[in-house]
Amino acid sequence: MLVDVMGISGGAVVNANAHRLWVFDLREESAWQQGHIAGAERVDWQQIGVAVEALGVSLEQRILIYCNSGQRSKKARDILVYMGYTQVVNGESWATAKEIVGAEILK
Repeated sequence: MLVDVMGISGGAVVNANAHRLWVFDLREESAWQQGHIAGAERVDWQQIGVAVEALGVSLEQRILIYCNSGQRSKKARDILVYMGYTQVVNGESWATAKEIVGAEILK
């Protein structure tokens, strides 16, 4: 699902009023159930390529991925970049990703 963005840090600058992006939560199901960013899709990091293709995410669309520590999201980012996606941001941890998007947290 596309999520409205408040802003993105880590090298990418956005207009906070005009940008939307795909958000993927790579954490385990149990962590997802405890809380996640509203509108995020939960995906196992190994399945990120299949997931973005199944959802029809274009190569130019903005994608934010996150996990618990940034390890899985780094691997998933590498997969997406290899596939040709050009706007992938590794949000690293859930805490950092929450700050990046400024979105509601669902529990």
